[in-house]
Amino acid sequence: MAEQTTTSNVTVISKVEFEQHGETHKDPWIMVNGGIYAIKDYQFEHPGGSDILLDFAGRDATKSFESIGHSESAIQEMRKLLVGVLEGHEDKLNNKSVEGGNCIIC
Repeated sequence: MAEQTTTSNVTVISKVEFEQHGETHKDPWIMVNGGIYAIKDYQFEHPGGSDILLDFAGRDATKSFESIGHSESAIQEMRKLLVGVLEGHEDKLNNKSVEGGNCIIC
């Protein structure tokens, strides 16, 4: 397992480790705006189906996520799935000004 560090009680995850959590991993993760989210327990509840989540497992789903126009309640639900932040994206942890307000844990 790749080395992880912690910033503001959020685990910083290396790109290598994130990419290992792809579609066939027992604990698949997706990334949106630098935040890494575990989808294993949520994938069958996802209104768009599990396939779209698994298609992005181990990959950056930001463009797809933003193009759909998710509701505020969907964003709040997603935050419950947060496992960490991709290394190099720590500035998005609490900074609402980053990328037009795409704060990971705000």
